[in-house]
Amino acid sequence: MNSRFLTAMAVAGIIAFGISGTYAQDTPVTTDKPVVGKSDENNGKEPKGRNEKRPELREFERERIVEIVLKEKYPQEVEEINKIRKDDPEKARTQMQALRRKIMEEQKAEREKIREMIAEYKNTHDPKQLDIIKAKIAEKLHERLDLEKKIIIQGEEKIKELQERLAKFKAEYQKRLDNKDQMIENKIKELSKNPEMFY
Repeated sequence: MNSRFLTAMAVAGIIAFGISGTYAQDTPVTTDKPVVGKSDENNGKEPKGRNEKRPELREFERERIVEIVLKEKYPQEVEEINKIRKDDPEKARTQMQALRRKIMEEQKAEREKIREMIAEYKNTHDPKQLDIIKAKIAEKLHERLDLEKKIIIQGEEKIKELQERLAKFKAEYQKRLDNKDQMIENKIKELSKNPEMFY
């Protein structure tokens, strides 16, 4: 099968996955009725709910978050890694992996911090303290919504780029179809001289 056709099919698959990941909807979180999950009941994992995202979508979202944080919070580190990439690609790869792990740990700590605030909100009876905690939670949720907006924008840009590439592949494929008889004739002549070209 033609390698260009296979590439086009791969791009189409990426577009389909990108759309499903970018526009996946989840139940909005509010501070009115907080739900506290016990990490020990889930072996240290995040608590699961009825409306939890599918694992592949959660992974897709986390990867997008890492990319955004890399650009916004660690641009200098990324630039330094890119400088050494040409001379020492293995070192660059190791440093980038370490930086990505650091971001994932920061995100994990942030989620745990929010859980603690929600637990405190649930167990507090002082109205003034409730307002203070609620304001902190709301601030974190606003940050999360801003991050999700950036994920959507980033996804839309990627989808647009892939759609443009797919359109080029389709145009090239159509040209090949329009001239397939001549193309096949030329290919047969080439194969008669070098059969290995078939593979």
